[in-house]
Amino acid sequence: MNKTYTTKEMVSRVVDKLYQRGERIEIGGNRHAYKRKYHLKYSQLIVRKVLDAFLEEMVTVLSEGNTVKIAEYFKLEPKFYPEWELNSKICGNNLIIPEQYKPKMKLYKRLKEACKLLTKENQHLNEEGA
Repeated sequence: MNKTYTTKEMVSRVVDKLYQRGERIEIGGNRHAYKRKYHLKYSQLIVRKVLDAFLEEMVTVLSEGNTVKIAEYFKLEPKFYPEWELNSKICGNNLIIPEQYKPKMKLYKRLKEACKLLTKENQHLNEEGA
């Protein structure tokens, strides 16, 4: 518990997960063998399998009480929130929120920069294009 898994360790865990499932991901190249190294074709099926395995490993790591840290992107960790009382003025009742763990995400450089580049004009153009 309370171990931080880095990008390299998460990649290793995803590879192990795919291996345990018996997933065989074959990547076909072009006709010529010498081009195979440089012209690989990735199908949506391959990407989906890897992404699913990655997300499942994130869930597993969090459920064990550990932290996932993807360098330059984010850090995701379970955080404990104690029991607290919510005073509801609408209902007139006091609700008791039980103690619980919730995921807490800290964003790093790459994601913060992506949001800084977003302007109202860009967002308006994206909405029109959708």
